[in-house]
Amino acid sequence: MTFFKMAWRNLVKRPIHNGILLLAIATGTLTLILFFALSDGFLELMTNAIVDNHMGHMQIHQKNYLLKKDVKLIIPDSPEALEAVKAAPHVTGYSPRIVCQGLISSPEKTWSGMVYGIDPSLEEKVTVVQDKLTKGERLKSDDQRGVYVGEALAEKLKVDLGEKIVVMAQDVNGEVSGAAFRIRGMFKSSS
Repeated sequence: MTFFKMAWRNLVKRPIHNGILLLAIATGTLTLILFFALSDGFLELMTNAIVDNHMGHMQIHQKNYLLKKDVKLIIPDSPEALEAVKAAPHVTGYSPRIVCQGLISSPEKTWSGMVYGIDPSLEEKVTVVQDKLTKGERLKSDDQRGVYVGEALAEKLKVDLGEKIVVMAQDVNGEVSGAAFRIRGMFKSSS
């Protein structure tokens, strides 16, 4: 009981001091709440950007692919795996991909980057890259030599819509292969 009497006397005796202390505690609490809200929102924004632009919500890889990133680690029974994914009840879209690190060259420069081989009609159901096009047109399924290029990479390579680039990468046999592609679209992403 003495503790409460002392506390009450302190509150009544020093109202300005206690008001400043209460304001400091409230300001600190509000700052922490805002900080955590901003960091949670930023984390969710970055997660959504990665999922929507690159990955999709789920990926199926050959064992140890994410550790080694070896182009030889392909899924051997990919048609059967695709059928199993298609048959899953909650799957709204799927897209097989070939992903590798490669050299992308223009007549002016060469740059290293990730290369994604996709089926455009299926990829539209998985990612939103086609919605981020700033120039050009959507890829058609029968266009075997059309590519999307990020605006930042296009600027580094000094290329524009309709120009050719050469992509060189390692194939499944361990050999370096290359092919020429025409830029059909350019996109800008948040990542």
